[in-house]
Amino acid sequence: MARRRRRKRVRRQAGIKILNILESYTYASILSNGIMGADPLTVITDPANIESYSATDRGWLMAGRRNSWAMEPQSLRAGSQVVSLGDIITKPGDSLAVMVGNTKNSLLPMAAMSITTGIAFRLGRRLLRKPIANVNRNIMKPIFGGGASGVKL
Repeated sequence: MARRRRRKRVRRQAGIKILNILESYTYASILSNGIMGADPLTVITDPANIESYSATDRGWLMAGRRNSWAMEPQSLRAGSQVVSLGDIITKPGDSLAVMVGNTKNSLLPMAAMSITTGIAFRLGRRLLRKPIANVNRNIMKPIFGGGASGVKL
């Protein structure tokens, strides 16, 4: 009789990695600054305060368009209006129009920042491999524990 084949074990991520959380928050911050005009925490906690939007009043949409390629979060917010979750619930049409305008004004800076973020995190992990391993081994493992539920840098 033929031997039964074993199923391959599903490999799960071992614990929580702080650098992965920071990288994800950085991407979320880039997107929320570019699309909604504020950082993720402000988008969630801000009250509904969007100004009314009319089809003839589009001057604020073009106000953020600049010829500078400054790669700082302020460059995404220049001329953009802040949209929060409260705004999306109370005025979905106006919120969508504002988000489309913000996205058009900050699409290239968002793309450039996302690419540089990915490169920076990848390069940083390679350059700091030994110090990160040292911190994980000597600080994180004794305090938070190792294994599947451990916290790592």
